[in-house]
Formats: sequence, structure tokens, C-alpha cells
Amino acid sequence: GVMWQQSVEMLGEELVFIPGDSLVACSFASYVGVFTREYREAALHGFVEFLREREVPMGVEPDPLEILSSEAERARWCNKGLPSDRVSLE
Repeated sequence: GVMWQQSVEMLGEELVFIPGDSLVACSFASYVGVFTREYREAALHGFVEFLREREVPMGVEPDPLEILSSEAERARWCNKGLPSDRVSLE
């Protein structure tokens, strides 16, 4: 029905973001995950700007945590004892 068609259209539109979003998420996990929150945010911002200048397609505000995990996964982690703050989840 209509809901299925809308979902397919939305997923099709989001496929174009996979290259940039993947680069952002992988670079975050590989290079900046161990640093302070302030440094991680600055590095992430710099990397996103670098990719945008080169016109790499990505989401409006790529978020490594959202790209690499679902809300349900994060809830499971917290249920198993992980603190729910952003730094812990990252």
C-alpha cells in the first residue's frame, strides 16, 4: 500500500548518503573515539566540512552514533548496565 511505497521512496533517497555517512562513522570509530568529547566534536565537524567541500554525498548532519547503532541497540546496552550518556554510548 501507500505506507510501503513511502518507505521504499524514503530508503531510495537515503541510499545516496551511504558513502559520506559511512566515511564519517568509520573515521569517528577508527580515529577519534578515544579522545575527549570536545576534541571528538571538533574533529567530526572538520571531517564533515572536508567531505562537504569535496561534495561527498551525506546526510544533513551525519551522526556516527546514529549511523553505527539503532535506538533499540543503545537501549539494550543501557539495560545491560552501560550508562546512557552520549560519551558512554559512543
